[in-house]
Amino acid sequence: MYITTFLYITIAMIPVMLGIAGSVLMPGISDPEFILPAFGIKYLPPLAMAVFVGALFSALMSSADGGILAPASIFSQNILKTFKKNVKEKQFLWATRWKYPRIQEEVWHPGFPFSQTRTLEWEKFFEGIK
Repeated sequence: MYITTFLYITIAMIPVMLGIAGSVLMPGISDPEFILPAFGIKYLPPLAMAVFVGALFSALMSSADGGILAPASIFSQNILKTFKKNVKEKQFLWATRWKYPRIQEEVWHPGFPFSQTRTLEWEKFFEGIK
């Protein structure tokens, strides 16, 4: 238990130390949000910078995917289960797969859920799980 606490605190301090090092090594940086990319540009060779940028994009895409998948799963597990008591596992999977692109649409077009097209899609959805 103590080992995991030590490791958690150690790993959690990495961003803090990078911020402190950035304020010391680059005191004139115009936007503190860009300390990490500025470090990469200044101290990494081009190949390492390419790997670094790839890792940043990977983390960004993983976070975005989780942020979209979580509401889709909540919809199929909690909301759908409330309205349909005897839903099979295959129907849960279908509902999650259906809701995933709809969450993406709702993020990019916030007014879209209230349109006539959205009403028709809900009707198609409930026909699909009968």
